[in-house]
Amino acid sequence: MKVTILTEGGSNIGFGHITRCIALYQAFNKKGFAVNMLINGDDSVKPLLKGLRYNLCDWLKKAAGLEKYIPKADIAVIDSYLAPKRIYEFVSKKIKTVVYIDDFKRISYPKGIVVNGAIGAEKIKYPARKGVKYLLGTKFTPLRKEFWLAPKKKIRKHIKNVLISFGGTDTAGLACKLEDYLKERYDFDITVINAKNRLSASKIKKEMLKTDLCISACGQTTYELARCGAPTIGIGFADNQRTNIKGWKAAGFMEFAGWKTNGKLFKNIIDTINGLDFEKRKILSIAGSKQVDGRGGDRVIKNIYN
Repeated sequence: MKVTILTEGGSNIGFGHITRCIALYQAFNKKGFAVNMLINGDDSVKPLLKGLRYNLCDWLKKAAGLEKYIPKADIAVIDSYLAPKRIYEFVSKKIKTVVYIDDFKRISYPKGIVVNGAIGAEKIKYPARKGVKYLLGTKFTPLRKEFWLAPKKKIRKHIKNVLISFGGTDTAGLACKLEDYLKERYDFDITVINAKNRLSASKIKKEMLKTDLCISACGQTTYELARCGAPTIGIGFADNQRTNIKGWKAAGFMEFAGWKTNGKLFKNIIDTINGLDFEKRKILSIAGSKQVDGRGGDRVIKNIYN
């Protein structure tokens, strides 16, 4: 069976959509599906896609791109904040099974399967509609194959290694400024992951398992951090992260320091770090590990296959 995944990402809008679509790609591939990605993005996404079948195409504007790829697919997946409803309806009419990745009830979806793997998504009041099935919550969070398995996190008595992970959302270079700020105050070994210093998934996992504390944007990365049990301080970068922030705080996994525009953000981070003793970090680690087990992609595909 053939699967086409339509998504977006790049240097201006980040890589969260692409990351979770890679996770679904790998889950489909594991089950023997033939998968191709159609990505509305720039060359900055290419390092993430090594070894995968994909085409860069502005499928939002070029109907020819959709006409070329969609009829060949048995299953389509759409993960977008930009696509208008007419695109969803067009794909729904062409393909028997369509999967819509959602974060905040963005539109009223046509017939198909809506997947929202966000923490607390079960509490969102989606409309009950004939022909629409909902898969909600971290049970259905797709993670890249490197995160399907993870050892139990070892929590050290004192913070030594710190990971700063702002991904493609860090257009103002906040990560490097924070790194300098922390180095003036602590003797930490600091690793920075941002648009200029992207690591492979395996290296990211290694850093997450090694770190004593991560300071992260509140997007897709938080689910990989939770899987690894990495105690996390969250920073809000975009309005679409509100569900994650609320959910992770409620689950007891994340300490939220504020939004990137907060004038007291760095002070809040320092105050939070000083309050994270060994016992508190252990509680955060366990809370994250309980929420994400790495099997979300398999569950999504099982529901699609059924």
